[in-house]
Amino acid sequence: MPKTAGFWYISLPFAAWITLWLYLDKSGGAVYSLSAALFHECGHLAALLWLGEKPRRLLVSFFGMRLERAEKAALSYPQEAALYAAGPAANALLALALSLLSIRLPALRQGVHANLLLGLFNLLPLRPMDGGQIVYALLCRRTTPDRAAQMCKKAAACGVIPLAAWSAYACVRHGWNYSLVASSLYVLWVVVLP
Repeated sequence: MPKTAGFWYISLPFAAWITLWLYLDKSGGAVYSLSAALFHECGHLAALLWLGEKPRRLLVSFFGMRLERAEKAALSYPQEAALYAAGPAANALLALALSLLSIRLPALRQGVHANLLLGLFNLLPLRPMDGGQIVYALLCRRTTPDRAAQMCKKAAACGVIPLAAWSAYACVRHGWNYSLVASSLYVLWVVVLP
């Protein structure tokens, strides 16, 4: 990834994809999904700052958003678990707030769904997802980091292969959103295959 001088790094393919998505989307789902993703990262950012660590950069690419942290991070394993739980927790809080507001503004229900789906998807116990990072941090308290990583990789293989198969079946059979298939294959490629 090229070095850039600011806090934000947005890849050109991601910017082009988002522009096309926003242009073609007539349902408003793109805005709610992007807002949920940004709020998710704000949850991580708030937790990181609260824990006393300053992030180096926010990377936005085709594969999502993530905070690039300082080289010498000194957080304890419970703090790491709290940091990774903060993103899904932020989505849950925003979903609750939008749910209350949707009583008067029904259009906000789409935002509730986007936040719940993003938060739950990120809680899957697969690294590099937040849920996998939480499990890894908690395992590191009981065993070595190498052993914890091996355990997480085996658990990921047991979880992501059925998820990818089910999502591909659902996409073909029912015409569901293909993004779950893409996400499953990405996690399979990043976590299980190396």
